Amino acid sequence: MNMVDPKPTAAIMAAESAAMASEAAPAEEPLLRVNRLRTSIATERGRMTVVNDVSFEVRAGRTLCIVGESGCGKSITSLSVMRLLPKPQGRIDAGNITLLGRDLTTLTEHQMHAVRGHEVSIVFQEPMTALNPVYTIGDQITEALLAHERCGRHEARSRVIAALREVGIPDPERRIDTFPHELSGGMRQRVVIAMALICRPKLLIADEPTTALDVTVQAQILELFRQLRDSHRMGLMLITHDLGVVAEMADDVMVMYAGRVVESGPVASIFNNPQHPYTIGLLGSLPKITERQGRLSIIPGTVPNLMAPPSGCCFHPRCPLSTERCVADAPPLAVVRGPHRSACWLAPLD
Repeated sequence: MNMVDPKPTAAIMAAESAAMASEAAPAEEPLLRVNRLRTSIATERGRMTVVNDVSFEVRAGRTLCIVGESGCGKSITSLSVMRLLPKPQGRIDAGNITLLGRDLTTLTEHQMHAVRGHEVSIVFQEPMTALNPVYTIGDQITEALLAHERCGRHEARSRVIAALREVGIPDPERRIDTFPHELSGGMRQRVVIAMALICRPKLLIADEPTTALDVTVQAQILELFRQLRDSHRMGLMLITHDLGVVAEMADDVMVMYAGRVVESGPVASIFNNPQHPYTIGLLGSLPKITERQGRLSIIPGTVPNLMAPPSGCCFHPRCPLSTERCVADAPPLAVVRGPHRSACWLAPLD
């Protein structure tokens, strides 16, 4: 069912080689295991399920990219993991979120306060929403450090300077006393990353962390994520709508549509052998500079209203391959080959 022929990038080929090498290594327990998560949001018309039966894992030293259109449930999935859903509207209705062996859905808010920033941290899209404009960046990172670890002010300042230096802030001894508005967008994003990593969490979640930055700064921030992931052997959960970012950063990919996982697997397998029409449509919309492009393909229609989702497969109203079975029955996320899974009745199953 491969309707496109995306050319494998160096990043994808490298990921494929790494995946082959890892098959011989003993499997480690994942840092994060999400099992059949269902999350809803209260609206004036009733509760709306925005994340539906979502399962995935994140392992140490690997990057999981969650990709899909706006409104597909990517960010709500990350907020569910962090237990930062808007209150009282947001609610986890079912499923388990196991981080380092503990089910986060069973923890009290006080217990979660100790987990956030220490075991798992998050970097949001717009750094100015995460930084207080009336405090210096040093004070704000120090506050995050002292919330989880006991250390004196002198030691804390030294650690903050080291963290700023690690994320590429020039002259950190001076910059530590600057205010957020005195820094560029790229520098503010580096400060937010330093704040997220000051307590050396095992898992970092980055929700569209480069969208508000220009292209050259985006590349620098992504390279910084890669270096920090490798040097600290963190798990990285990267949420994006940019398939170029996915190709460069991902080890594993999870494609979401209308709150559900429609395809998942290693990045090389997803890009070279997509098995869901939605994934194929996303890849088909990528410009290809190595060949005569012509018009970019598009996915017709819009994301469905989750208050009244379509019957059967949620993608069938927009799918060029839809059949009567797709309208009547929702396909399960089934094995295509190895860890590659697709929720499509037309996918050739293993």
